Amino acid sequence: MTLALAACSRDGATAAERVPERVVVLGPSTVETLFALGLGSRVVAADDYTVWPEAAALPRVGGQFNPNFEAITAQAPDLVIIQGEFPELARVCASLGIRLLSLKTDTWAAWEDEVRQLGDLFRVPQAAEDLVRTRRAELAAIPRASTPLPCLLVVGRKPGEAAGLVVVGAGSFLNELLAAAGGRNAFADNPRNYFDLSEEALIRAAPEVIFEFRPGEAESAATETRSAWQRSFPDLPAVRNSRIHVLTEDFILLPGPRMPEIARILAALLQ
Repeated sequence: MTLALAACSRDGATAAERVPERVVVLGPSTVETLFALGLGSRVVAADDYTVWPEAAALPRVGGQFNPNFEAITAQAPDLVIIQGEFPELARVCASLGIRLLSLKTDTWAAWEDEVRQLGDLFRVPQAAEDLVRTRRAELAAIPRASTPLPCLLVVGRKPGEAAGLVVVGAGSFLNELLAAAGGRNAFADNPRNYFDLSEEALIRAAPEVIFEFRPGEAESAATETRSAWQRSFPDLPAVRNSRIHVLTEDFILLPGPRMPEIARILAALLQ
């Protein structure tokens, strides 16, 4: 995880000396982590994609790639947190003396690092350790599938057809959660988080289970997905055996405190 703090504060104190009171967050997984740490009252605005129920009434300030600078500064934050980097936002924060925390969280270990960084920043290190310990225990307690079937994890494709596939490699938290659930990523030998998959590589891999991640979509997404795969690849083992699962939970792609629940969903489907 990368960490960057722009440390100019309005009252002259250094970033390390001040505990943030008004926080704007551009990153739905980080919003969830802050609430899980008991810091929800410090969050004064969130990005447009936040789905944590307790944050539903918060003002929205755009997304990670299209932040609304006016909406952000209107909240008078003393800290802005973003997943990834956005140079223009960094310049705006620096010009106004607002601290900026830039995170890059896409693995379980990076999430634990994020939790501890936030615990130190907000002076709640024990809450951070408790959250890490609890989530580790929840993950370890999930009943694993007895046979590690080769699985394909799809996070993107062309509408209506099984083409233009974007799938999960070894670098993503989803690969880790699948392993915790007792499955095996058919492309765990690819070190990237996510990558474009060719038709030839898909046929060679012959996955026995296909998981499609389509957060927030209607139940009809399952019917469309199965039809698309049946038309394009009827001979794949997963298609032949009707082992295509569509995951539409709104948090299903968030590397945050609900990761054990994602692993639990995968395990149940693998069972």
